[in-house]
Amino acid sequence: MKMYKKILIENSMLDINLGQYIDLSKESLSLQDYQWLGDIIKKSSYLETIKLPLYPKKFIEEIIQILHESIKLNSTLTTIHPDLSEVEDQFSETTLLHYQQLQSYLNRNKNQIFAIHGGGNIGLGLMAEVISKSPFKYEIRATSSNQFNRDLINSTGKYGLQHGSSFNSQTTCVEGVQLVPRESSEIVELYTQANLVAICLTPVAITDEAKNIAEGLIQRYKTDGAGLKILVLMNIPNCDKFVSEKIKEAILSITQDSDYADKILSAIEFVPTVIDRIVTAIEPEKVKNQLRMQLLELNSQPSFQASLKHNDLIDLAKPLSQQIEDILSNQAELIRAIRAFHLQFNLFNAEKRFSIYVPSQFSEARRLPLMNLTNDMERIEVIKNKYINGPHAILAWLGALMGYQTIATAIQNPLIFTFINEMMDQEIKPILKAEYPDILNQEFESLKMSFLDRTIASTDDPVLRVGRDPLRKLDAGARIRGSIELAHKHQLYSYTTRLEFGIAAGILYSIKGKDPVNPGCEKIQEIYSANNNSFAAVLCYQGVAPSGNYTGLDPEKDKRLIASILAKISWLNSLYEERFRSSWPLIITSLSIGQNKPLVDLTFFSSTHRPSFFAQNQNSAALLAIGNRHQTQKLCLFLNNEFKREEPRMIMLHQNDTAMIDKKRFYQDKLKTLGINLDTQTGHLSYDEKFTPLSLPFELVFVRHGETYGNCGQVTATGKIDHALVGAGIKNKENRIFQGDVDQEINQLTAYGEQQAVDLAEKLRRELLDKEWIPDVVLMSPLSRARNTATPFVTQNQFSDRCIILDEIKEMSFGAWDNRRVCDMTPTDICHSFYREQNALVKLSGENGNGTHQDAENLCDVILRVHNTLKRLGTQYRGQRILMFSHSMVGAACLILLGLAQNFEYENFLAFDGKRADGTYYTMPHATPICVNFSLELKNEQILNL
Repeated sequence: MKMYKKILIENSMLDINLGQYIDLSKESLSLQDYQWLGDIIKKSSYLETIKLPLYPKKFIEEIIQILHESIKLNSTLTTIHPDLSEVEDQFSETTLLHYQQLQSYLNRNKNQIFAIHGGGNIGLGLMAEVISKSPFKYEIRATSSNQFNRDLINSTGKYGLQHGSSFNSQTTCVEGVQLVPRESSEIVELYTQANLVAICLTPVAITDEAKNIAEGLIQRYKTDGAGLKILVLMNIPNCDKFVSEKIKEAILSITQDSDYADKILSAIEFVPTVIDRIVTAIEPEKVKNQLRMQLLELNSQPSFQASLKHNDLIDLAKPLSQQIEDILSNQAELIRAIRAFHLQFNLFNAEKRFSIYVPSQFSEARRLPLMNLTNDMERIEVIKNKYINGPHAILAWLGALMGYQTIATAIQNPLIFTFINEMMDQEIKPILKAEYPDILNQEFESLKMSFLDRTIASTDDPVLRVGRDPLRKLDAGARIRGSIELAHKHQLYSYTTRLEFGIAAGILYSIKGKDPVNPGCEKIQEIYSANNNSFAAVLCYQGVAPSGNYTGLDPEKDKRLIASILAKISWLNSLYEERFRSSWPLIITSLSIGQNKPLVDLTFFSSTHRPSFFAQNQNSAALLAIGNRHQTQKLCLFLNNEFKREEPRMIMLHQNDTAMIDKKRFYQDKLKTLGINLDTQTGHLSYDEKFTPLSLPFELVFVRHGETYGNCGQVTATGKIDHALVGAGIKNKENRIFQGDVDQEINQLTAYGEQQAVDLAEKLRRELLDKEWIPDVVLMSPLSRARNTATPFVTQNQFSDRCIILDEIKEMSFGAWDNRRVCDMTPTDICHSFYREQNALVKLSGENGNGTHQDAENLCDVILRVHNTLKRLGTQYRGQRILMFSHSMVGAACLILLGLAQNFEYENFLAFDGKRADGTYYTMPHATPICVNFSLELKNEQILNL
């Protein structure tokens, strides 16, 4: 056969019309040509009929063998001309068997049965629509244990999908459907007769159904050895492998013959999918109400009376409403009414848009236009599983714990919204970017916004549906732990805090009985109870679970991760006991969740650190935070006649004496409760005679960051790195900057600062680890200079799973002074009174002020922030060891609160250089990493100049 003819045929196979027919009747075909034809049959999407020349007798058996093998997995070919029925008595026994099986394959393909194993939300709410919208006619047979749905759908062979919950919602009609009972005999028959199968079961359900599927495949093999393509619609990674292993186990349990099992499965192709659609079932009473409304409207239709001549369902001489209720209460009569009056009904709420991805090798996908072909299933699967499914499950667990019933109401809690949003942005995205660096940020943003919009619209989606089977979702490699494992693979320290909270929420969701009938929840409760109410036992469980074997955390290898999750469980559990059951759900009605970023990071539910929400929201909203549950307010320090605020992150004060007095009193009152006096005339702080040092119920080691370009004065007046000074190795103290809550290039570690971090790692190992002081948690400021100082120590000692980014321990904000050089400020500028000479804060009058100082804090703010943070850490990490990488002002606040502020040796380590009124400089040892060890065992403090 000519090569050009082969190319023409191969190209025509991609055309929906030309690809249905191949005519080779006038060709002279060699055995190689038949082998080529066999490959075409295997790859074809539309091929139904082939015309061949007379078969050469010398190759007849080889040709039968080629056609037999190529058609075994084909689901479209129905006719081959000429047939060989007249000469089949001349075949050998093996060839005759192959010929008979070949004819059986062709006859089965004439039925075009597309089976759906699992006629639930995904089976009928997604897969059936995909099949129904094919230009090729399929008979859709779906299994269902729902008698109500079976009766209604089988009455007309169709049903509706409702898109939206409003009265005018759009509807998609799904036609050509027959439901069969989810019984063993029906399932066996389905797998024996079907041309294609879609499994739409949960992992738990597939475990229960595997034996029935195995029986069906065994029967199919015995019938004619036909192959079968099975689509797997399941929200887990490697869903095809998971299902094939379950079915192989079931076949082995029946046959006790591994070779036989391999023969059966050799012709079965499991096709993975990635699906994305939220579907919920409409309650039967609501479906009946749809039918009720249509029946009530019948009387107004001209054809109604004529239709009554053909049935006795309604007697116009009797009240219509009562007859309708009688019909609705009698299933048989209801089915008659649906047929007689052509009633329509919607059985599922489903998003209008959806996606279903399949591998490009799945040739039948071209017959199903709603499917998307891809060459990179793994990437799509991982991103969907980790970036969408993981947050979705955590959202459901947190929502259930807070008392919400639906996904939409849960996501409208600003605390949950912020948590989910930041987990996707700050944890999962960078983790996946490390694994798949070619994914654009815009793709992530688009996926995230689509996900959040959909959750807000999920008014009928129960948290119990999304949160089901938590044990499966917490398994190794799954949607949550899989992200943590990828983070460890790429050494992304401190990127898993919220994911760990997600694990804690999933376990508490089960223990608190939020879904008492779910097998996964029951298993977690069983493990917990059998091990003396041990959360650690749940985390480390290894063994059988409802969805298969479960792989928990390793008690030794994962001990740091386990401890971190246990701390989060403890904290979340105490919060649940104290707040959620009595005070939740927390209803926030003053926010537009779709437009504004809500309040706080769920990591600590802080009610005192500057909330990111206020930076974007211009509206005044009384936002409650879990914990103290008081209104979050920050007071601005620097006030003068030109002071203006464009955003309400700090409270607005009128420029008058009353406001000034109120502001002074605010600080005085707050600090007084801590036993600290504030002289509002000078700004000096002093200990009250009743002062009691803050008692820490944990051991704290505080480490300050290494040298930055701003620390050593290698900066220009415009806030850039002075590369000339860097190249010459010159450090200019006069060029030092006010380095606060900023993270620009001049705030990064110098080469010397990086070396300090390396040296620090060795010294911490020697001073801490070698003396058996092992941190249970490593807290790091979000600013790069602190995180990069921690990195060598964390990396060398494999502490990445203990790292937490904590916003509350970042440096104080200097407002307009941030990244301004000291030498560019006049000696009389108020900034020079800030720390060394007044020790606490500048005069509130701002009489020496220059310009506005938006967003600035003072030491009082930092003291209050650090006090609340240490108290919360005490609740969460009682009896544990904390290593903290932070900044000078946070360290100063720790020293003040612990009663150590009068030791100027300590102050020197934490202070910065400044200029006195006479123009002379006071200089301090600057940018030297220091370690303050507040030890429970030593009962005192120890400072190490590192």
